[in-house]
Amino acid sequence: MHSITLAIWVINLIRFCISTPLVPDVSEPKATMRFCGMLGGHKVNLTGTIEDIYAQAKLLHPDIDIESQILLNAETYESSESNTKRTENKPGLCNHLIGHPWNAADVNQLKQGMDQLRLPDAKCEVKGQTCTEVSCVGMAEIVLCSEKDDPMTIPCSTIADYVGDIIEQCTVHPNGVTVASGQMFDTDGWNVVAKRFPGKGRKHQKC
Repeated sequence: MHSITLAIWVINLIRFCISTPLVPDVSEPKATMRFCGMLGGHKVNLTGTIEDIYAQAKLLHPDIDIESQILLNAETYESSESNTKRTENKPGLCNHLIGHPWNAADVNQLKQGMDQLRLPDAKCEVKGQTCTEVSCVGMAEIVLCSEKDDPMTIPCSTIADYVGDIIEQCTVHPNGVTVASGQMFDTDGWNVVAKRFPGKGRKHQKC
């Protein structure tokens, strides 16, 4: 049994080494995400995490009801018969099967980030050959990485889908706590990482 477990671990580690894109360390994203899309009935073009985007949009347009928008995101997604076309390269890489390169994040916090990203027709942009922090709720971080030289524009809702797949495939329950961490790749040359933020708190948010 131990030899089988070791063999599985080695196979996943090799696959991780082969699959991981040549981008900066995802534990310290270097680029700032650009967001373009409709939020609360207003078209916005802003930079920062999705939490920053909501906060900035609220300052620019005080009539925006953030809580109602997030609820609407979830309702619109659930009622949609066909979601955004995806070119996902399954299966993804689960943190606990590839040597724990990251700490696992609280699943409920990851889901909060997902709900904010599910804005219809919204785009999230990452610069070429780099990673950007897309969402950070509590200590749960969602990172978008590009494997290509030029900037890439990804539907924000698709990023949320990939985080959902990481949760589905990689959730574990150490000491009764539900956490997940992993990396999901797209055949178009980008990938998403869900993990726990490694540093101390920031002024505007915990992670």
